[in-house]
Amino acid sequence: MRSAKPPVTATWLLHNLGYTNDALNGDLMEEFLHGRSGTWYWRQVLFAIVVGFVKEVRSHKLLALRAVAVGWAASYVLIYGVELPLWRFYAKVLLRHGLEISVWWRHYYLYPAPLVTFFLAAAAGWTVSRCHRAHRFAMVLVFLTSIQLWLLPEFFRLGADALGDRRFLPYLFAHSLDFIVVTVGILVGGLWGTPRERSIRPDRLSGVNPD
Repeated sequence: MRSAKPPVTATWLLHNLGYTNDALNGDLMEEFLHGRSGTWYWRQVLFAIVVGFVKEVRSHKLLALRAVAVGWAASYVLIYGVELPLWRFYAKVLLRHGLEISVWWRHYYLYPAPLVTFFLAAAAGWTVSRCHRAHRFAMVLVFLTSIQLWLLPEFFRLGADALGDRRFLPYLFAHSLDFIVVTVGILVGGLWGTPRERSIRPDRLSGVNPD
């Protein structure tokens, strides 16, 4: 049965990513109430977000470059100041128990890397957001895109290697997990804790309720 309310998550994204206005909200709501599907509503919301993001980056090119520089600088500080010392400590623990360090690559879950990676990525996203408050989402997304572009070549290389040799599958799994965790971490950190997010909840938007 078709819901009488538009998708809650899509509406929340539309209101919280900064590319919405009353006219657009009203038009989408009216079209949905006149029979448009939830899929159509999602497409319009995502299209509005993408168009708004592209326009904002084009209008603030130097700011986008600064966001990338700030994000990468924060990432390097976090990697060399936090992640590598933790990895060295964990490597000593493995050796103390008679395990080779290479076991980390074969059994990724033995090392709390995904959790550490998530918090470091979130910290980098948060830093970019705090340094670009007026255009925070666009700048966080620009930084995230630069990270993803940097990770993609290794993903394709490992994918090609894994097709010819199953021994590369654990490496492909580890890299794929890193890609996902970094993406989620940067987005969570970049959108976390602003007054807008704390004051607006999905169940309080334009009469939309989670039911």
